Amino acid sequence: MDNRSTHFRTTTYVGLFITLVLTTIFWYPSVYKSILPTDFELRNYLMQGIDWLVVLTIVGLIIFGERDKLSTLQFRPITFESFSLGMALGGFSMLYLVAHRFLVNASGPETNLGPDLSSPGLDTVGPEFFYVYGLFSLLTASFAEEIIYRGYATERLLRLQDKKWMAFLLPWVAFTLMHYRKGLEHMLGVAVVAALMQWYYMKYRNLTITVIGHLFIDSMALVGIFYEHFTRG
Repeated sequence: MDNRSTHFRTTTYVGLFITLVLTTIFWYPSVYKSILPTDFELRNYLMQGIDWLVVLTIVGLIIFGERDKLSTLQFRPITFESFSLGMALGGFSMLYLVAHRFLVNASGPETNLGPDLSSPGLDTVGPEFFYVYGLFSLLTASFAEEIIYRGYATERLLRLQDKKWMAFLLPWVAFTLMHYRKGLEHMLGVAVVAALMQWYYMKYRNLTITVIGHLFIDSMALVGIFYEHFTRG
């Protein structure tokens, strides 16, 4: 094994530790709540910023550590095929989430399936928070999370060793556990969608597809949250 290959593997293991272990630990409620401020608006903005900080760390590791190209994240130009596949991914996911929500509501309290805007502090903030933070959270979920868990973690596991089950399982578990902060029922719903996203990514190796699918899912969830809030208010 040459020096460049050894350097790549060492740096990549560091990146995988950050994306699969540290992010999971950080987003456990008792951890991030003890680190981030209690102010509702500031905390929510910082939560989005943390994900982008991880993305910047990944970019630095790729360029300066792995000495590789950012194209290895598998972002590709949008084509009719990739757009169609992304929308199909989003559509299948929404069908499941609607069914999941219906079953949860039929058996117990309502579960929030969208961005984490359900908080007593929500009614005390101005409408600009809805639009600014809503857009910020939408971009974070659709781009940052896909870069972290699919474009980097899944892709690097596929490149390090020929164990597709591991490349599927580890990012899926980390992505699912990261959503535990929104509640167990939400996490269980995310688990199925995350598995579908993992399958799509590993089949097509095209991050654009999962970004489009994720964007569609969270856009619909955000619209639902806005509708419920403003019609209730």
